[in-house]
Amino acid sequence: MNLVGCVEDAVAIVKGSLVSCVLLPFFMFLPVLRELAMVNFMTAVKAAKAEGKGIEIGDLLKFDRLVDKFVGVLLCEICIGIGSILLFVPGIVVMGVLAFAPCVLADKPEIPFMNVFKGVLAYGKENLLKQCVLASVIFGFNAAGFMLLGLGIFITLPITLAVTYLAYENCKDAVTPHLDEQEAS
Repeated sequence: MNLVGCVEDAVAIVKGSLVSCVLLPFFMFLPVLRELAMVNFMTAVKAAKAEGKGIEIGDLLKFDRLVDKFVGVLLCEICIGIGSILLFVPGIVVMGVLAFAPCVLADKPEIPFMNVFKGVLAYGKENLLKQCVLASVIFGFNAAGFMLLGLGIFITLPITLAVTYLAYENCKDAVTPHLDEQEAS
């Protein structure tokens, strides 16, 4: 996984769609819309990378497969929250292990959220160090965004979500067999 390349690509995508990307953190305060906007933003990053189109505000509010998007991301958030309550390090580990769940929900919407969760969990366990480095970078970048009276998060959150999706794209060939295993069982 080339993290530096992912950051460069993410900054370019966010720069090209600055208005809708800056509005993304507002959705993070609203239940249900937070999870939906996160997965939809990653779907828009996928389209921006593949087709070169910008991210529109309407791209963040697509309600197709709402239950899978909501429950899948909420399940990850609960696990990360429990890990963070235990101590900081378990939270980073759980965040790293489950980092690609919203990405898979965005990339392969036909896969049920429970299969996504199990497949990403299996991949994350095998690539624990790499995933923990990714989670630490994402956490550090977002923490830095909160330092400016919380205003920096309007730029850092879209960038980190885009970095996460682009890192998933780099590792997609390694993640897919774990998802296929879950589909078969």
